[in-house]
Amino acid sequence: MNTQRGLYGIIFTTKSDNSAVLIRFTVGLIFLTEGLQKYLFPQLLGTGRFLTIGFSHPAFWAYFTGTFEIVCGLLILLGLITRIASIPLIIIMITAFVSTKWPILIHKGIWPWAHEYRTDFAMTLLLIYLLIHGSGNWSADSIVIKGSKPKTLDSLIAQTENDWEAIIVDDESIDDTYSRVLPYLNSHPKIKYLRIVHSGEAMSKNAGINSSTGKFVTFLDSDDEFSSSHLSSRKMILQNDPSVRFLHGGAKIIGNQYVPDRFDYKKIISLSDCVIGGTFFIERTVLFQLKGFRKIMLGTDANLFDRAIEAGVVMKKTDNPTYVYHHETEDSITNMLINGKNEFKGSYSK
Repeated sequence: MNTQRGLYGIIFTTKSDNSAVLIRFTVGLIFLTEGLQKYLFPQLLGTGRFLTIGFSHPAFWAYFTGTFEIVCGLLILLGLITRIASIPLIIIMITAFVSTKWPILIHKGIWPWAHEYRTDFAMTLLLIYLLIHGSGNWSADSIVIKGSKPKTLDSLIAQTENDWEAIIVDDESIDDTYSRVLPYLNSHPKIKYLRIVHSGEAMSKNAGINSSTGKFVTFLDSDDEFSSSHLSSRKMILQNDPSVRFLHGGAKIIGNQYVPDRFDYKKIISLSDCVIGGTFFIERTVLFQLKGFRKIMLGTDANLFDRAIEAGVVMKKTDNPTYVYHHETEDSITNMLINGKNEFKGSYSK
């Protein structure tokens, strides 16, 4: 599966970690109680404390901070939008360091400062952990992300053709791929899981090819789908013409119908004039002969296609649109190029 990026993935995805619940409980409970105490004991811990520190408008800042501590503390306890909830609390900890702990270091020295800062230091590190890794398995975020069923695998299981094997290649994605596909792995022995070091689309496909055992290899990106007759229709074409070693074509395109030209990113061309790698059915020996996909920024599928033509591989095109190609996501490389964004640098996906 490709890495799930975009706003949804950033907010809800989480590392598969059971122990994170202990960190969330500690952080969430401390900030929740601290926020409540600013309301319960304003002279001691709320307005009075902010006045002593030297804040202008101390009442506003006391209740403003207390509200964020209560709300974000509760969100972290629930494990709901944990990454987002961590950010205001990190800002609060940085402000507390600058306004209360830094003067201690300057005026009293390192040991009094280390004593006073020990709890804030630990809380800051725990918040950074939650920001990076997310809320873990036992959380509302985990329920949300697992609730979005992988339509890709559902479309594969729904095939009228049953003679297939599937290899899910996870190149250290951030969408907790393993947890999401685990029910499929348990109930469908033909689906296998392979985790590799993050290396991009081309190397992920090559890893899948190396692990495959069938005569022909095809591809299904993590946000695309097969129509129910996809495999059976392709199998029939290949059986009717045994000379074909590379079958391609036949895609239903959903979303943006255009992509940048792989040789000139400023030029826009229609997807109908392009080859779509998900439609490829290639003899496994041919893929080894061509040495698989090459890791290039754009057009890795087209590059393989061109090399197959140059090698004289017998090819055939079908127009039966049984591959459902989703091109509506704004964070795909081709859409970012069209929109003039630069976030795609260093990434290798569609």
